Amino acid sequence: MNVLQALGGADRSYRCTYSSASLLGLVAVVQAGLAVAGLAQRSVPPSLRIIGANEGLPVLPDLEIGILRNPLSTTPAVDRLHDFLRRDLAQQA
Repeated sequence: MNVLQALGGADRSYRCTYSSASLLGLVAVVQAGLAVAGLAQRSVPPSLRIIGANEGLPVLPDLEIGILRNPLSTTPAVDRLHDFLRRDLAQQA
C-alpha cells in the first residue's frame, strides 16, 4: 500500500502535485511549503516536521526495504557497503 492508497482508503481528498524518485527533490518541495510527502521516518531531515493522525492523515503501513546485490560484485568495497546496510537496517527494525 502506498500513500495515495492510504489517503483513498481513508476517504481523504487529495491531489498529486509532484512526484519524484529523488528524496532530495521531495524534500525541497516540502521545505518550500508546496506539498506534504510520505517518507520513511528515518529519511525525514530535521528541517521538516512529521505529521500524521493528529492532522487528520491516515496511518501509513510499515515500509519494506530490500537490498539487491549483483552476485558477481565481490569487491571489498561492495562487501563492506552490503554489510553496513544490512546492519544499519536491522538495527532500525
